[in-house]
Amino acid sequence: SLLNERNIIRDTRKQYRQTSNPNAPNLPPLLYAGLLLEGGIVSYDSNIVTGGIGARYFGVGGSSQYRQDRVTIYLRAVSTSNGRVLKTVNVSKTILSQAVDASLFRYVNFQRLLEAETGYTKNEPVQLAIQEAIEKAVISLIIEGIEDRIWSTGKGAELNQKLVDDYKAEKAAEENVKLYDRLVVESDRKTTLTVYGGTSLFDGDYGDRDYGALFGISASKKVLPKFNVALAAGYQKLKGGTDFDLGILNTDLNIEFDPLPNDNFAPIAYVGVGSLFSSEVSSAKFQYGLSLEYRFSPKLGIRGFAEHNLTFSDELDGIVNGKRDDHYFNFGIGLSYYIFGKPKPKKDQPIEQITQEEIQN
Repeated sequence: SLLNERNIIRDTRKQYRQTSNPNAPNLPPLLYAGLLLEGGIVSYDSNIVTGGIGARYFGVGGSSQYRQDRVTIYLRAVSTSNGRVLKTVNVSKTILSQAVDASLFRYVNFQRLLEAETGYTKNEPVQLAIQEAIEKAVISLIIEGIEDRIWSTGKGAELNQKLVDDYKAEKAAEENVKLYDRLVVESDRKTTLTVYGGTSLFDGDYGDRDYGALFGISASKKVLPKFNVALAAGYQKLKGGTDFDLGILNTDLNIEFDPLPNDNFAPIAYVGVGSLFSSEVSSAKFQYGLSLEYRFSPKLGIRGFAEHNLTFSDELDGIVNGKRDDHYFNFGIGLSYYIFGKPKPKKDQPIEQITQEEIQN
């Protein structure tokens, strides 16, 4: 539009210059930019995550729903002197929507029905989300340009290095957060030691059931990206009311399946064989279970588990009755230590010192 207006002015002056004022000055040149920033919206994805929860009982209930959209933009810096694309960045922003409602539907009297409903919906403005994405893209473009020595801050290399380090740390943290806000950190854990304690519930030929204490230690080694081999040993009490109280030692050999080996929170399913023995009785057994592990640091994690142990003997409680062998359940929690956790990343090498002459250039 500006160029068109200038062409109109220029043509008008040229046409009337000879008759009106032959000495009229030429139109001054336009100010020019050394850098051109251009970009746009690459994609807008709707309903990438949707979900909700609700319940109703005797006409009283409520529900909650949420939806997640995502907008992605790109921004690039182009040199106006030679047309070279200096830097390109891409930024994605999540747009959240949430709805909560509660309702009541009940007959309060004969032919009298009470019905009430309330709720609210909250939608993140798309315009503000796009604005935040553009602002973030500008910041990323500036700092990545500093890292590639395309431009620099006025304070030189020290501030440059600090900005780049902070940006890399923030970018690494954001890249590790996957769908459903899962934190994913690449890990080379090979061996895990776990000390655990809990309780067991024995189910034998006595009518009364009681809980007994258990504790032990286990070691697991990764043999495939999602499979581990674990060996455990422990001591526990099997109780059946006031008539049965037996302390046993047990050993387990399990195959563990870890579907999310790099997540900070992951379920682990396992199955295996083992043995139990005491001064009075011994038996082989088969066990399976499920555990939930939260890895709160590269070296430490906490694990809760529940498992079912099926023995091959009906004589653990001293009574043989029925067709089913004795069995028991174990529930517990443990502290895990990763011996070969992920090594600490090496610090990036500092950017070479930038001279004042290079900054001016």
